[in-house]
Amino acid sequence: MQVQKHPHKLACVEVESGKELTYIQLNKLMNKYANFFEAEGYKNGDVVSLFMENGIDFFAIWLGLSKIGVISAFINSNLKLEPLAHSIKAAASKSVITSSSLLPTLNAIISGGLINMETMEVFLNDGESTELRVLNQEIQSVSSSEPKNKGIHFQKIWKDFVGRFGIQRIGELYGSTEGNSNIVNLDNHVGSCGFFPIYPHMGSFYPVRLIKVDQETGALIRNKNGLCIPCRPGELGEMVGVIKNKDLLLKFEGYVNKGDTQKKIYRDVFAKGDQVFASGDILFWDELGYLYFKDRRGDTFRWKGENVSTTEVEGILQPVMSVIDATVYGVEVGNNEGKAGMAAVVLVNGINVKDFLSEISKRLTDNLAAYAIPLFMRLCKEVDRTGVKTELQKQGFDLAKCKGDSIYYWNTAMKEYVKLDEKMQNDIETGVYNRI
Repeated sequence: MQVQKHPHKLACVEVESGKELTYIQLNKLMNKYANFFEAEGYKNGDVVSLFMENGIDFFAIWLGLSKIGVISAFINSNLKLEPLAHSIKAAASKSVITSSSLLPTLNAIISGGLINMETMEVFLNDGESTELRVLNQEIQSVSSSEPKNKGIHFQKIWKDFVGRFGIQRIGELYGSTEGNSNIVNLDNHVGSCGFFPIYPHMGSFYPVRLIKVDQETGALIRNKNGLCIPCRPGELGEMVGVIKNKDLLLKFEGYVNKGDTQKKIYRDVFAKGDQVFASGDILFWDELGYLYFKDRRGDTFRWKGENVSTTEVEGILQPVMSVIDATVYGVEVGNNEGKAGMAAVVLVNGINVKDFLSEISKRLTDNLAAYAIPLFMRLCKEVDRTGVKTELQKQGFDLAKCKGDSIYYWNTAMKEYVKLDEKMQNDIETGVYNRI
């Protein structure tokens, strides 16, 4: 529609390169990718993994594929090794499209035998042209390297950014690409991710709401009738979106994996028989109606704007021979948004701690994106899993509460764990040390 109305109007700008496309140019690029994959035999319902950084080509390939009914599975460009291989396999992709900068990372999982190249094609978008190359034969010869982490603490830089560039107004959209529970921050309220009307009679008409959950177990709290309890201003709750399949804005298409789709749907929430999309995000609703992100529900937490799976990180730690047990959880760090990762680890008796820390530092760096590496490592005599990690989370990295256990913090410059003392603990808590 925009192509017909405003063919020569600017459609998108690539900030890093300065590349610009009008609507008609973007549409031509989309058609080129659509025609390419249609000629390759791709058809409606096929799945292609996009393992690329954000940019015009990512946008054009995604929309071009959608023109011929091909589903694009977005793969986080920060992932490496086992987590990357798992994401690609979980998407059941027919092929992977990647960029030159991420090709070594993809090659690492291929040369390591983590994915089967016999059943999957790899296409390279090199950013220099719009041509895609099939790389199944030549990919094995490319060396491995580490992708860059682009996590940013937006709340910290918001005021400086607005002041530096004289920006009058920023519109912020908060939500997931696949979900229907989206909110907006339109009035530059620092730290807020959106707004709900606070008038009681408005709640029942608003499709996005907060519902109460148990803060320790994450379970939904229901009333005597079996329905969920809506939050009021001043309370924490999980953000959900009412599903109405006849409304394009409120329907939930789901995922390729039907089991994953069902996990994101709650039933009998506000009325018997209704359905809502479960965002998994715990927000705080203040007395003025503003919403603030606080935590992730379940086995994930958010750090540096990225969701981190605790089971994924535990899966990297537990196979190490010197580790008896390991549990991963999120802990609050000063005024930082979200929670940082912390691992409580039980070691085999007699293990040299220095050697273990050296080994585990390399393993975590090789396998995880920078934001997913636990910021703290606690060496325990035992790990009590019966408390759903809540006691460990309450203790955090406070040396006075950790029963004499040694705690180490992740030095991002050295890429290794360094023993935490009271001074460094205080520096991290107060923000004096902020290289985290």
